Amino acid sequence: MQEKAQELWHVVNYPQCNYYVCGDAKMADDVFEVFMAIAKSN
Repeated sequence: MQEKAQELWHVVNYPQCNYYVCGDAKMADDVFEVFMAIAKSN
């Protein structure tokens, strides 16, 4: 995700954007942390 941070930010920055994570709760927490790091850098 971090390798494609700019592209990912462009997609998830829309107000109507929803994302879904398949996997365990730890993976969902990790994905959220990466999204937060990407958001803070943009």
